[in-house]
Amino acid sequence: DLENIPEIIANKLLEFSNKGGSLVIIPNENSNLNSYNSFFKKLNIGNLKNKIQDTLKITSINYEHPLFKNVFSKQVTNFQYPKVFNYYPILNTSRSKIVSFENNISFIEQLNRKNSKVYWVASPLNRTNSNFINSPLIVPVFYNFAKLSFKYSELFYRIANENKIDIETSLNKDEILKITNDNLSFIPLQQTHQQMVSITT
Repeated sequence: DLENIPEIIANKLLEFSNKGGSLVIIPNENSNLNSYNSFFKKLNIGNLKNKIQDTLKITSINYEHPLFKNVFSKQVTNFQYPKVFNYYPILNTSRSKIVSFENNISFIEQLNRKNSKVYWVASPLNRTNSNFINSPLIVPVFYNFAKLSFKYSELFYRIANENKIDIETSLNKDEILKITNDNLSFIPLQQTHQQMVSITT
């Protein structure tokens, strides 16, 4: 909900995102497009367009998106639709819709970056512009933003499959993680992020 994204904050967020951190970006009703687009250019996630004044209902949920995995027992079609009075469309070709307006424009979408996730909420969430924060959708959406930013370990992994495992740790520059048992030790493919290391086997 920032009007401007100061350069120092933009650089810190870029560094955080480059190290695998997830970002959720929510605009202000008076967002400075130049400031936002300068930040979006650094992230390479597209361009923000002028604000559109239009009362729209939030009507569509992408049940196939990982954000809603195991959230709903069935597809809901008659919930009380939240609404917004204005929104900022974004021009980006590499994205996936999560929740959409009645005109099929994204309300919440995932903008794809190479090593991290960026989620864009098209409308300010203050009470004068939207009642989305009173909607039952608010809890699973924001809870899963956080949950999906870290891939928790499973109880077991199958050897023949590709496995991705996030280990919560901070490594120094020349440190690496190894997988060992009593007889073997090997260094798996790994990528170091801010507060974790992602291992692929």
